[in-house]
Amino acid sequence: MAQRTAAPAGVERELARLPKGLREHVQRVRVLARELAGALGADAARVELAAAGHDLARAVAPDELLREAERLGIVPDAVEAAAPILLHGPVAAERLRREFGVRDAQVLQAVRCHTTAHPGLGLVGQVVFLADKLEPQKTAGRPALDGLLDLAARDPERAIAEYLTEELAVQLQRGLLLHPRAVEARNAFLRSGSVAGRVEGRRRTVSRKGAPSRSAGRG
Repeated sequence: MAQRTAAPAGVERELARLPKGLREHVQRVRVLARELAGALGADAARVELAAAGHDLARAVAPDELLREAERLGIVPDAVEAAAPILLHGPVAAERLRREFGVRDAQVLQAVRCHTTAHPGLGLVGQVVFLADKLEPQKTAGRPALDGLLDLAARDPERAIAEYLTEELAVQLQRGLLLHPRAVEARNAFLRSGSVAGRVEGRRRTVSRKGAPSRSAGRG
């Protein structure tokens, strides 16, 4: 029997303390993640908890993220040390584990890897990654992402590969560091994204609920 994984009251209290734009982003991610979970047959309770907790550390300043990672025993790689914002997923996952008693490996992986993805990302993590990247505020003004939400509801692996292909190209154009895990995830999902039978459950078009608000958290 799967353990109870709906968002604990403590997580909801933490969310209430986040900046307004970030709270609104998390809520949009939760709504979209529920829809994708229904379309793909992902575990709804796990998806809900991971979507709720994915950005608990997003508002933490970069220097503080480095200190918090050290306190929690997280060893940054070279790219994370140079761009500490990439640590907000691992820090949030470890906080969920330590402070809120979350032990579900799928939930923790989804939170830990929601920024870069991961070559071995499971379905819960795929849903949360895509909901985070394709919520309406983040796709507004990015025509290259048109159609990815419908693809995500049919073939999440292919959708992740296509998203990362676009996003990594943007980062290259801006002269930003690329995280090796994102590159590895892109390659892995590009190879496996359209294999017949990998995605089970109902297929349906996911609606874009909620008009974009003025500001939102990133990552």
